[in-house]
Amino acid sequence: MESYRIWQAGGPRDAAWVLACDGEMLTLDAPDGERVLEAPVSEAHRLVGLYDLYAEGKVRLDTARGSLVFREQSDSEAAAKRWVEAGMAADPEFRADLRRQSLGAIRRGLVMFLVGGGLFGLYCWYASWAPEPPPEHWIRRLKWPIHVVLLLLVGLGLSGPFAAYFGLVQLSRVRRIERQAVAAHGRRVG
Repeated sequence: MESYRIWQAGGPRDAAWVLACDGEMLTLDAPDGERVLEAPVSEAHRLVGLYDLYAEGKVRLDTARGSLVFREQSDSEAAAKRWVEAGMAADPEFRADLRRQSLGAIRRGLVMFLVGGGLFGLYCWYASWAPEPPPEHWIRRLKWPIHVVLLLLVGLGLSGPFAAYFGLVQLSRVRRIERQAVAAHGRRVG
């Protein structure tokens, strides 16, 4: 039986939670001994926050008490990754859903970049050759709203590649897990 003492992020340092796995069941016990989570280890991939685990190195569990985030610890992080990857390898529906989400994030990121960056670029191109408007022109009254819109367009254009990148990272993680499952079982899993 694997057992790990973990500490809640933002919680007291002397209150250790116990995360345990006996090969069949995954359990989480609060510092007062109350069982907060008990689920089959094959469902760990649905209970653990993937972004928190892989990007931040923290274990986040969805429990009846809500989402509980625990501080970085390499041993419990490695165990959680093992449980998540084993569960994902046996759950083709979950992997397909993650792939759809990843591809959607990549598409949204590219659209954000093209729309935001494209419109900002068009405005810059127009502003570079347009003559100075006369003082009473209506565009001078819209100076601040135009600045706000341009700022939003730049933000949209610059955040697009980041959204696409995070989608690509998630997609590569799912594909890596699928390759490991194929290598371990000698055939396509799920």
